[in-house]
Amino acid sequence: MGEVSQINAIEFYCGIGGTHFALKGKGVEYTLTHALSSVFPGLSKPINVIAAFDINTTTNSIYKCNFPATKLYQNNIQGLSAASLDKFDAQLWTMSPPCQPFTLKGNLKGKEDRRCDSFKALLASLDEMKRAPRWIFIENVSNFYSTSMHSILIETLNSVGYEIEEYILSPVQFGIPNSRPRYYLMASRKEGRVEYHSHLYHSIEGVGEFEASKIEDYLSNNEEIEYLPSVKIEQNNISIVESSAITSSCFTKSYTQYLVGCGSYLRDSKGIRPFSPREVASLMSFPYSFSWPEHITHKQVYRALGNSVNVAVVSKLLERLLQV
Repeated sequence: MGEVSQINAIEFYCGIGGTHFALKGKGVEYTLTHALSSVFPGLSKPINVIAAFDINTTTNSIYKCNFPATKLYQNNIQGLSAASLDKFDAQLWTMSPPCQPFTLKGNLKGKEDRRCDSFKALLASLDEMKRAPRWIFIENVSNFYSTSMHSILIETLNSVGYEIEEYILSPVQFGIPNSRPRYYLMASRKEGRVEYHSHLYHSIEGVGEFEASKIEDYLSNNEEIEYLPSVKIEQNNISIVESSAITSSCFTKSYTQYLVGCGSYLRDSKGIRPFSPREVASLMSFPYSFSWPEHITHKQVYRALGNSVNVAVVSKLLERLLQV
C-alpha cells in the first residue's frame, strides 16, 4: 500500500454508527499508531471513515447527528460496482448486514432472502476489485454462523485470499452488565491462497478477564420514565433486574413495544420501569456524547439501538484485527 497518512474505512450498513465510535476509540487508535508505524511510516491520522452506507432514514439522521463530517450515502449497496468501490481506495470495510434472514422471525431463509442480495453483491465485488480492502470486519446475530450465507462468505473470502478469525462474544465477558452474544468475523488479506480452519472463538487472545460492573453504573438520574402498571407486571413474565445486577437481557429493536423477550426492566424504589434510551446506549457502550435529533422519538431510538453493536466489544476486536 505504500506510505499513507491514514487508514481509510467504509461502513456498510452503518446504522447509527456504533462501529464508527469503536474505530475512534483510543485503543484502536493506539493500536494503529504503534503496530502499523513500521509498515506505514507516514501514518499520522489513524482512522478516517470516508464513507458510510445505509438506506434507513431514521438511523441515517442519528448517524449524521454524531458524525456530520462523514459522507453518508442513502442508497442501495447492491448498485455499487467493483470499479466504484475501487475509487474509494479504502483499506478497511466494516459491515453489519441485515440479520432478519438468519433469525426465526425472518424464517431463516439465509441466502435465499432478498435482504442478502446487497451482501452477496459486496462479496462478489471483492474478486473483481483492483484495490480490495486489506481488512474486513463483519457483525451479525449468533445464528449467522450456521447459515447458508455464512458458507458463501467463507468461500468468497478464502478464494480471494483473506485469513479469517471468527468469534461469538457477549459484553458480559468484558465486565458490561448486558447479555448480547453476537457473531463477529475478522478478515485480513494475505498474499496468495489461504486455508480456512473452522474454529469459533469465545474469547480474544491476550485479552484477560474484566471486573464485572453493575447496572447502577449505567443509570441516568435526570430522565422522566413511565413506570409499568402492576397489572402488566403480573400478567407477563418480564425480565426484571435490580441496580446491583451484573447482567441484563439483550435489548432488541422491539424494546418497550413488547414486554417479554426484548430486554430487561429495572426495579427501583418507585417500581419497575424500562431503561431510558440513554441508559440502553450506555449499556451498549456508546459514549455519553452519543445523541440524536430532537425529532427522533424514544421508540425510534430503541429500535435503532436494538439493531446496533456493543461499541466496547467491537473496539477490542478491531484492536486485534488491525495489528500487522
